[in-house]
Amino acid sequence: MSHRINPAFRNAIIAALRKRRFEWALEFNGTNYLFVPHQEELNAGGAMAVEAWIYPDTQTEASPIIVTKSATTTTTGQVKAYALDFNGDDAVAELPHDSDVDLENIASLGTSGEFTVELMCYARAYAPSGNVKYVMTKGRGLGGPFHIRILDDGKIQAVVRNKSNTGHGIVSDNQLPLDQWVHLAVTWDDTASATGMKFYINGVKQSAEKPAEDIEVNSEPWYLGYRPDTTSKRYFDGKLAEVRIWDHARSSTQINDNKNQHLDGTETGLLHLWNFTTGSGNVAEDKVSDKDFQLDNVEWASGPGFDPVEVPISAGDGQFVLGLNAMKPYFNVTTASAVRSAIYDPDPTEEDEDPVLVPENQWSHIAGIYDGNWIAIMLNGEILYEEEFAETLSIVSTEDNLIIGGSYVGLIDDVRYWDHGRAPEDIANNADRYLTGGEDGLKAYWRIAEGGGVTTQDRANGFTAFFDDGV
Repeated sequence: MSHRINPAFRNAIIAALRKRRFEWALEFNGTNYLFVPHQEELNAGGAMAVEAWIYPDTQTEASPIIVTKSATTTTTGQVKAYALDFNGDDAVAELPHDSDVDLENIASLGTSGEFTVELMCYARAYAPSGNVKYVMTKGRGLGGPFHIRILDDGKIQAVVRNKSNTGHGIVSDNQLPLDQWVHLAVTWDDTASATGMKFYINGVKQSAEKPAEDIEVNSEPWYLGYRPDTTSKRYFDGKLAEVRIWDHARSSTQINDNKNQHLDGTETGLLHLWNFTTGSGNVAEDKVSDKDFQLDNVEWASGPGFDPVEVPISAGDGQFVLGLNAMKPYFNVTTASAVRSAIYDPDPTEEDEDPVLVPENQWSHIAGIYDGNWIAIMLNGEILYEEEFAETLSIVSTEDNLIIGGSYVGLIDDVRYWDHGRAPEDIANNADRYLTGGEDGLKAYWRIAEGGGVTTQDRANGFTAFFDDGV
């Protein structure tokens, strides 16, 4: 079998896989690994299955192949975030009115009458002649206290209305770029009198500044993607991500320091954060409080590529581990009451006369299954060991990261992670076939087919795995 070294993958060896069908695999040297930063959606829940093709060298100790790890140190990686996709026709996200999301109340929470609204915007079209497209608004009609809208000349405008029903609007200096992510921020500080309202695009303050006076209040919902009124529903065509509301007027430095960061909701002064990490469903959760947007005809899409951040990685096993112990395959899951294990070892107190071991230096398929009351380990389509439990158990929820490789030595390819206890016959029948990524219940699928780079893509839900050479 030939090996091809790709310098772009640093010290990783990208090897030609089996002579049959697959093109690429990754070779692990006992220190290097792939890691996926913690995402809530990757928690295993009450049932799961995980599988991979492996081509191991001799393993004399326990060597995890796929594992969740509890955090003790950090390395650099990215957090997966999604976006809401609005079709420009009938898609809308609505947040019912509540005093906690009323801008007048928010402004009063800071050191003075202040707030900031931020979001990431990916517009596909400008407004038609004589019309506007609303990105974000509170209320119906022009009397609402807050609007961000795209004009028919391609520029974008932020409007804040005061209690005298005067709308203070700042129009962008230039047209909004289409088909790319743009960061927008509106700041309001009513102690700054004539210059209290500012509008930033990609961290650049627009030349106009407006007065900040007592802000208008209403009991209407917040909307993303349109503004309802009596004449038209001016739907936005594009994607939105990382929507934030702060209790203070953010400075230019603060805006620029965080405009390409994925926040976690613990930041000082952050009152509301809709950063769309779930990737599915009809609700967009507020990560700070419980003020969730309800989605109607809105699709989920890939989000912006945020700057890499320091994420925790290392140490002991977390939710599950699939690996080899002296070449014997094993699978553990951690439940609320115990660590449940499936390992082929008929009598661990005696040396096996004819143990079933994973063969060295040839391709084998390994899988672990847990359905809540049954656990099993499979090798090449056959169940080696299984055990039933008297009660249904749920896997404990953690904030662990997912690791492929680590102390393992050999090749790994075609890693699959399911959200249910997959039937053994389904695993056996599909082990030697490529998946599309759209199969029911497929939580993540790292096919490892890039042939270069420092990441490998999840073809099911976009959970990028990052390479670390372990040095």
